[in-house]
Amino acid sequence: MPFVAGSLASRDLLERLVALQSRAAAIFRANRMRTEAVLAERFAARARLMLDEPKAIRRMHALTEVLYDSPDVESLLERALEGAMSLIGGDFGNVQLRNLAKGGLRIASQCGFGREFREYFAIVEDDSSACGRAAQQRSQTVIADVNRDAVFAPHRAIAAASGFRAVQSTPLLDPAGRLLGVISTHYRRSHRPASQDLELMQWFGDHVGAALADQQNDPATVYQATAALHLGTADLHDAAAARMLESSRTLQSSGNGVAALAIQERAGLARSRAQQQRERARALAERVQRPR
Repeated sequence: MPFVAGSLASRDLLERLVALQSRAAAIFRANRMRTEAVLAERFAARARLMLDEPKAIRRMHALTEVLYDSPDVESLLERALEGAMSLIGGDFGNVQLRNLAKGGLRIASQCGFGREFREYFAIVEDDSSACGRAAQQRSQTVIADVNRDAVFAPHRAIAAASGFRAVQSTPLLDPAGRLLGVISTHYRRSHRPASQDLELMQWFGDHVGAALADQQNDPATVYQATAALHLGTADLHDAAAARMLESSRTLQSSGNGVAALAIQERAGLARSRAQQQRERARALAERVQRPR
């Protein structure tokens, strides 16, 4: 069952995580550590989303559960497209998979489009379209009005013929960050989804990518996904340790040395657990690198 901010204690924890990750992101950016900054910002944004939109989070998790129960890739992609259009809206939609051998994107599932659209975008290999940009940049792309987007100009005729004016495309990445495909929703009128809806869509896209990787049954991907979970748990232990040490300093300065020592011991235990999680992640990373 997904964790959703309900009690005062859980809300307080999430508020602290938002503040901690936001500060970390600022430090990373100041030190030109872009990848680390992006990850910290995403963590903070999702914790904030759990605070502000608990009903939407429940709905998103309900939609992700059916992904992992899919019997095959075809049904998974159909469920993914239905889920995306339910979460972020859209009059049309499609899922494209990356051709691992030749590159490019091919349509694997779609909703509402005619043959002309399917033939035109049968294979996408450049970044002039929204899906092409999302694939090449590995980031979510929104074109609020295709008639005003200069880069999209080569595709305006097919957009008009197909009846859409706006589009958002979210890349589907496996837990190791490799591109598996792109999921897109299209709108009859010019439109830019709300920032919270876009964040929710990215989160859902991460689940679609993980479910796709699981369907492909790639052992390396499974190891990397598990390693990522261990590292995330380690970060949470370290954050808890930092809060404990801050509390112990406050108690120490107020003359309550016994309580301060007790909290320091708990902080040490948290750091030890964080180290254990990182060792497990390191062991999994070594299994990925071993030749088969």
